[in-house]
Amino acid sequence: MQQWLIKLSPITSAKFVNFTASPSLTARVLNVVLFLLMTWAVIFSSIPLVLSTYLLLLIVKALSSQGLVQPTSHGHWYVHCDGSVRFDALEYGEYSEDIESEKGHLQRVDTSASPFKITFQLQSGRSVTIWRDSCDDEQYRQLSLVLRQWEMKQGANAPC
Repeated sequence: MQQWLIKLSPITSAKFVNFTASPSLTARVLNVVLFLLMTWAVIFSSIPLVLSTYLLLLIVKALSSQGLVQPTSHGHWYVHCDGSVRFDALEYGEYSEDIESEKGHLQRVDTSASPFKITFQLQSGRSVTIWRDSCDDEQYRQLSLVLRQWEMKQGANAPC
């Protein structure tokens, strides 16, 4: 088979994915767009001035504290189809994680918005979001496949 055809073939099976997630431009742009839309809606509405000021302060506070859109969980990630997850933090200055290293197991996976992002929750309660542009496209597809395999395997005692 031609080498270029192999590279274009979809990924059909993967037991694990090992990738590095970096800050997402999509998440930043969505934060700015949502901020501008909400600000525009408050300013041009017929809400009294005092209430408008309060709402604008709440919007700014939400944007500055956590953002309106959940950012990417940066770092080195290893996800296996049996549900085991390993995380090692990267140093990104203001974006560095509070946790340096973590091992855990998947509890819940949300792939409903997989064209844009994948979210999964660990048994420790930590929610992890990986935006499509925060890692290599091939690694993102492998992650999506591994997480879908884990979802299908839930309740069955089948190997991955």
